[in-house]
Formats: sequence, C-alpha cells, structure tokens
Amino acid sequence: MAKFQISASKTSEALTPLSQQTPAHWVCPSPLRFNLNTNVAVHSSERFVGVGGVICDHLGCVVACWALKLPGLFSPKIGELLAIREGLRIGLAYHFMVLSY
Repeated sequence: MAKFQISASKTSEALTPLSQQTPAHWVCPSPLRFNLNTNVAVHSSERFVGVGGVICDHLGCVVACWALKLPGLFSPKIGELLAIREGLRIGLAYHFMVLSY
C-alpha cells in the first residue's frame, strides 16, 4: 500500500490541474471540406501499433472513423504517418477531395 501511495503522489504532482490547462480550440473546415484527426498508440513490447482516426465535416459531425491494429515495430512518428495514410485512403474511398495546406 505504501508503494501505491508514493506512486500516486508522484503521478498527481506531474499532472496539470484542468483549471490551469489551456482549452483546445477546434477550427471547423469550410463547407464541403473535411477535417482529419489521427492518433497512434505504440506497443513496442507486443510488436504492434494501434492507429485510428476520425473525419469530421464543417459542422463537426463524424462522417468516418477507424481503428486498426498493425503488426510490427514502428516509432510513434511512423505510426502517425500510417494513421494519416489510412485516413487519406478512407477519404479517397468516400470520394472526399484531398487538399494540402
């Protein structure tokens, strides 16, 4: 129990209280354009990455989402690129126009 309390106290010290965090601000895309958000979870010890994402329209409504478990050893950066690639593939399959900024 003592180890748990020590660990819990260290964890709580490292976290920033919500009252001190800057809120995230979502900027909606123009009408007929879509927003692609992706994320990755790297599980090196288990030799896979989890990638996923969501595509939203200009109102913030989800039009597509996915999650995949990909076997292999990848860095977080490569995992993010794999998630983006999958998002673009799905967007093209739904005939969304892909634009770069």
